[in-house]
Amino acid sequence: MTQVAEFNFQDFIQLAGNKLVTDSRSVAKAFKKAHKNVLRIIDGMRDSGNPIIREHHRLNFEPMIFAVKTGKGASRTIAGYAQLKHSLQPELFALA
Repeated sequence: MTQVAEFNFQDFIQLAGNKLVTDSRSVAKAFKKAHKNVLRIIDGMRDSGNPIIREHHRLNFEPMIFAVKTGKGASRTIAGYAQLKHSLQPELFALA
């Protein structure tokens, strides 16, 4: 069984309207993983040969764009995902 480090859910789950959500960058930070590795796992779920995993991805991950400051007032955008709290499964991200 994979061990997941202890963390405070309040560090990476936010209230959006009346729903609790998180995003791929917050998950990466909470689990001390590179964001690109979290994205690789999420994208792998989307492209999985297992229809149950593909359906989980379809129902629980929403693509989003992050604005990232690059210095001197400039910024760029990067891709990521939003996810509903009720579907969080830490063991999926612990493997990144």
